[in-house]
Amino acid sequence: MDNILAIYGTGDIFALFPGRYRHFFQHAHGVWGDKFRSVEIEGGGHFWIDTQSRTRLLEDVEAFIKDEAT
Repeated sequence: MDNILAIYGTGDIFALFPGRYRHFFQHAHGVWGDKFRSVEIEGGGHFWIDTQSRTRLLEDVEAFIKDEAT
């Protein structure tokens, strides 16, 4: 299995509770170990409309891709 990156925002109005994501991703990390990485972005919404959280999202994805290439 390749490495996995999961990114979620605390401002996702459809998910309602970031704690659910945290719990699920903690479990996933326990199952997949270092192959799994999750990132919580404060204020990040479902559609990533605001500039600050969208910039952070793109930076984290770019860093993940670079890590995978090495």
